[in-house]
Amino acid sequence: RKVVVWASRALPLPAVEPTCHCGGMATLWIDLIALIAFSLVLWAPGLAMERLWPTARFGVMRPLAQATAGVAVWFGATLLLATTGSFNQSTIKLHAAVVVMAGLAASWWRLRRHTPAKDATVAAPPKVAPWQAALLVLLWLPHLVRATSPVVSWDAATYHLTLPRRLLEEGGFPAVEWLFYGAWPQLVETLYGAAMAVRDHVLAKGLHAMFGGLWLATLVLTGAAWRARWAGVAAALAVLASPVVAYELPIAYVDLAQAGFLLLAFSFGQRACSADDRPQALAALLMAGVAAGLLAGSKLIGVGQAGIVGIGLLWQVHRGQANHLKPQDVIVRFGVIAIAMWLPWPIRSALETGNPVFPLLTSWFGGPHWNPTLGTQLSDWHASIGMGRGAVDWLLLPWRVATQGGPEYGHFAGDIGAHWLGCGALAILAAVKPGPHRDLARRSLALAAALFVMWALTSQQARLLLPALGPL
Repeated sequence: RKVVVWASRALPLPAVEPTCHCGGMATLWIDLIALIAFSLVLWAPGLAMERLWPTARFGVMRPLAQATAGVAVWFGATLLLATTGSFNQSTIKLHAAVVVMAGLAASWWRLRRHTPAKDATVAAPPKVAPWQAALLVLLWLPHLVRATSPVVSWDAATYHLTLPRRLLEEGGFPAVEWLFYGAWPQLVETLYGAAMAVRDHVLAKGLHAMFGGLWLATLVLTGAAWRARWAGVAAALAVLASPVVAYELPIAYVDLAQAGFLLLAFSFGQRACSADDRPQALAALLMAGVAAGLLAGSKLIGVGQAGIVGIGLLWQVHRGQANHLKPQDVIVRFGVIAIAMWLPWPIRSALETGNPVFPLLTSWFGGPHWNPTLGTQLSDWHASIGMGRGAVDWLLLPWRVATQGGPEYGHFAGDIGAHWLGCGALAILAAVKPGPHRDLARRSLALAAALFVMWALTSQQARLLLPALGPL
């Protein structure tokens, strides 16, 4: 009852009427311009910091490296402001102005001082056809427009938007009783708070749609980097064709950001293993570790997902499938960085509740407002989602989640689309058939399978399966 009462006061929004936020086309354009501008603000630090890895040649994946570094810088800045009790509109806007000026200065300096020499012996870098990018933008843009609606979902009103609103009101991380999600990693919610400081909750909703766009861009540019751009475009179209993705794009969740961060960690890791020289490999591995840190800071299960990517990289290096990397490189540049970016969240949880993974392991660490009965009920509730946990149910799970999804919890609370059965068949074929990309296909398929197993053993909600779709 306390959770329901608290959630009912979460977002003081008026009823959804034509006068509440919808000012016609003018308001729509203002929201879209504000969203694009704020996304550029998130990207600007990555542009300014690019000089820190001058030997890194990311090629067509360079915008992805800039975006990853930019979000990481914003994460560090907002975390510092929230920890020191200085998270408010003034400091957020000041930080935005500083990073934009730094990004512009870095761009000006590079254009003025740096002129790349032409080398006839170097092959032309892979590119994405303009019409392919235009097609994806046109298919994604309606979802971005839908995100400008002021309507919020239940989870956003209870958690994803209310916690950043409380963060703004109190200037620091709020201590929320009776809502254990408040002690979990909140990287994306903290960025939502920055968006709400700049404009309002509609900008925060649009930010989730922009994270979805980053996920699509990662698919396309990864395909182009491996000179298989049609595979990247087809993967992005398969993602956009999923009903659960269309449902998630215009609302303030974290699943699209989580899926994008995971794919970035995997893609940069594979680039590190296939690099032409050691500096390039180390730079890509560093970026993979940063993306893994963002993944671990987005959701509790993201820690395990980042660990799967890291174990896969260690296995590749151990098998001699990365000419310029050593196991200690993966441990330091991937593992240590990812753990360092994740550590603030369990430390904060331990300080607030006495339990770094509250409400898990309460029998060891304890925690307020929790007991074994509640833990059992929560576990039973998650186990009830899906279509059974028997032996036959496990065998039929891939078929059922692809063909029998629906809005009810008994049908995975979402629909990923039956076309993923065809995608899975093509992935298996690519992993078996000899060809230049067979090794990459095998690693991608192995990662997707591991993520699917992790999803099957936890809460079988269709939206929580999104991180596995990118590698698939």
